[in-house]
Amino acid sequence: MTSLQADKMTIVHVRLVFLRIGEIDTLNEKYQAHASIESR
Repeated sequence: MTSLQADKMTIVHVRLVFLRIGEIDTLNEKYQAHASIESR
C-alpha cells in the first residue's frame, strides 16, 4: 500500500440488524431472513 492510498482510506462502520427470521433449515445450515444493513 502506498502512502497515497493510505491517505484516501475511510473508516466505515457497518451494522447488520435481523428484522425477521423465517424458516430455519438446520440440516443444511440455511435460513431466510429480512435484514437491514446500516453504514456510516
